[in-house]
Amino acid sequence: MLEENATFGIVYGECDESKFVVHELVSLPQVFIVHKDHPLGKFEEIELNQLKDCPLILPSIKSRPGAVLRNMFEEESIKPNIVFECERPLQIIEMICNNPNLVARILANDLLSVDFANIKPLKLKGKPFTLPICLIYKRSRQLNCLENLFKHTVLGCFSK
Repeated sequence: MLEENATFGIVYGECDESKFVVHELVSLPQVFIVHKDHPLGKFEEIELNQLKDCPLILPSIKSRPGAVLRNMFEEESIKPNIVFECERPLQIIEMICNNPNLVARILANDLLSVDFANIKPLKLKGKPFTLPICLIYKRSRQLNCLENLFKHTVLGCFSK
């Protein structure tokens, strides 16, 4: 987008609002997941510091969700024990099912009812744990009629 190759973008997470006009489309809930036999499996909610010694599967540091998660740990002075980086929900769920010691972050919507036989989702206590999905375009761009129509069509699809 910065190089004029695209008019619009859809991004995970916050964006530099000094350069872009940002419209939040939806905010997706995130959860940590564990095998139902994991010691944390008895909880509904956990605090971030309960994960400090757990082997974690997190999104890549190069992704916005991965960077935000690492910042959350850093703010709490926790060095996460990241054993694998992955953004593929099915692969993450399979790894958790096959290794009861792991903890992973996933979008709550990626869990299916069949997954709950082996997986326990954990909400994060005391912190918002959502991932905003935003439509963006360059602040300096004057949208033409068709571009405005596109923008309003997309926004209309996500209006509550």
